[in-house]
Amino acid sequence: MKTISIILSRGGSKGLKSKNILPFNGKPLLFWTIDQLKKSNEVDEIFLSSDSEEILDIGRDEDINLIERPSKFSQDSSSSESAWKHSIECIDCDEEDLIIAPQVTSPLRLKNDFDNALEYFNEKSLDSLFSAVKFEDECSWVEDENEIVPSNYDPSNRKRRQETKSTIVENGSFYIFKSGKFLKNMNRFVGKKDYFLMKHWQLFEIDDRETFDMCEKLMQTFMIKND
Repeated sequence: MKTISIILSRGGSKGLKSKNILPFNGKPLLFWTIDQLKKSNEVDEIFLSSDSEEILDIGRDEDINLIERPSKFSQDSSSSESAWKHSIECIDCDEEDLIIAPQVTSPLRLKNDFDNALEYFNEKSLDSLFSAVKFEDECSWVEDENEIVPSNYDPSNRKRRQETKSTIVENGSFYIFKSGKFLKNMNRFVGKKDYFLMKHWQLFEIDDRETFDMCEKLMQTFMIKND
């Protein structure tokens, strides 16, 4: 059994143009995810899937494995699942191989996050895992036509913080799943699943200039200085 990382990084981006290759703390944003994976003791191989030669060139410079992704898996409407499936079939993984799938736009990871998550995955004999942050006493509302309504509590019977359940929120930093079970279900959440808890400042993912600049500062504060 091997642990294989598949990085998805397509060329098109509407929220922030070319965000995956924009300079982020002196390096292309994509670099940080590659670098974090290279420093892992648990990841055996790293693959980069992209439709962009400019992005693939970064992978070449970092000496990782490349997968040229067809345009039909690189549209705005294309799912990550379809691109992972294409990559797994190109790699020809064994059913028991583990896939760790990090998100380039979530670069705020400490050096042991990948290793700790993979160790937890194996200790618990999981089939799938997602990274997450936990919120205590969260009161959520949703828009319903022309009004807003509470989604997880009753405002007329608001409980004390000690009586409320924690909310687990996917932060999108990475997913781990078994290759064979993923291909059979085409779902990143398969079989016995759990989450890997990360810190609150690791919640953010980059989709616009504001979060890009904010995440740069967070990396400087919590990672470059302290990691």
